Amino acid sequence: MFNSFKATIRKWVGLPFQDVTNLLTWSDGESVDFGNRDLLIASASKDGQTVAYLVAEPTLIISNSAFDPHTTPTDAQQIGDSLDVALAEKAKEIGADRFLIVVPDDAPHQQGERSVRVLYRKIPQNTTITCNGGSSIEKRFSVDPQTNSAKFIN
Repeated sequence: MFNSFKATIRKWVGLPFQDVTNLLTWSDGESVDFGNRDLLIASASKDGQTVAYLVAEPTLIISNSAFDPHTTPTDAQQIGDSLDVALAEKAKEIGADRFLIVVPDDAPHQQGERSVRVLYRKIPQNTTITCNGGSSIEKRFSVDPQTNSAKFIN
């Protein structure tokens, strides 16, 4: 079936006035972090008329952790604090103004914790694998959300 909608993605900075007005009017406006210059606005249009907007932002997602089994709770806190600083610096480099931490189900609740509903979309990535003989193979892989392990798809 032919898709008659056209999608466009632009940075928030420099977005045409009409798009800003529509976005603010059509949404609650409070959930849009207009302080982030790297914010992306995706719009869909049909016959030249914009019909929808999505807001996307560069974000780091911390999805897993592994600690030495002998780590003390005090050391774990200090380790977490140092990693937090390093991740904040990396986030600034890529234009992200926040990162999300996937908290294990059995972890105690923390101050500032919010529940977020998420639709999970994985984008297969290309990687180059070099074999022992020096030849390289490009493979597309994805991560199985059930097992959290890589799987090749070509």
